[in-house]
Amino acid sequence: MAANVYADSVPFEQIGKNGFRANMPQLTKLENQIADHATKLQEVAGIDLTGERSLSIVVNGTAYGYTIDETTTYGQLLEEIETDVNTETGNEVAAKIDINGRIVVESEGLNSFSLYDSAATPSILFNTNNALTIDDPKHDFFASIDAAIEAVENGLVYPDGGSSNLARNAGIENALARIDHVLDHVGKEHTKIGAMSNSLKYAVERSETLKINVQSLRSEVLDTDIGEASVRLNQLSINFQAMMASIAKVQNLSLVNYL
Repeated sequence: MAANVYADSVPFEQIGKNGFRANMPQLTKLENQIADHATKLQEVAGIDLTGERSLSIVVNGTAYGYTIDETTTYGQLLEEIETDVNTETGNEVAAKIDINGRIVVESEGLNSFSLYDSAATPSILFNTNNALTIDDPKHDFFASIDAAIEAVENGLVYPDGGSSNLARNAGIENALARIDHVLDHVGKEHTKIGAMSNSLKYAVERSETLKINVQSLRSEVLDTDIGEASVRLNQLSINFQAMMASIAKVQNLSLVNYL
């Protein structure tokens, strides 16, 4: 079977608005430790870097060359990256190695970034399109299930780069981690839906309460109190009858009544 075709000159993954991150952890070959500023590139490459080799640092499409040898450290490389990025963006730059050993570059105005060995056969990898991704926010649940089944059928507990037909399988352990990731996401979405449902329920309850209050106020202003209206009508009727009786008596009076 033909070897996997990969490229290490692919741009770093963009994180946030002006940040870029590699996908290859920088680990020393002997101790398997994450590289720090004092670590030499040769310790990660695992081969003798004696003699000049050139790295390409591409910032917003502009390529810069950086010569390395067996004495070059990651601290020197990060300083060179900051200098080149600052030249292009004119802004402050932060180049570092994160807790997972990946190089991260951040600067306002940085639109693309890549770092790779210019040699035809790379001596050290910083970023590649052939990196095995274990966890990703866009996992296909059913594809993860299929990968887990394949790993179980082949007894593959962890990734096996030496296997030509299973090199891209993450293994049983990582397949389970992917499934847990999806289930966690589903649980979070259920929580969000529950919170939204409760908010909608409370909004409906507040609307019903407001409706009742408005109806009560309207009733107090517009509706007729039957008992009060009846008493008032009776009072007016008695007063009217008394007035009519008085008028009748006055009309019956004449001069004879006074003589």
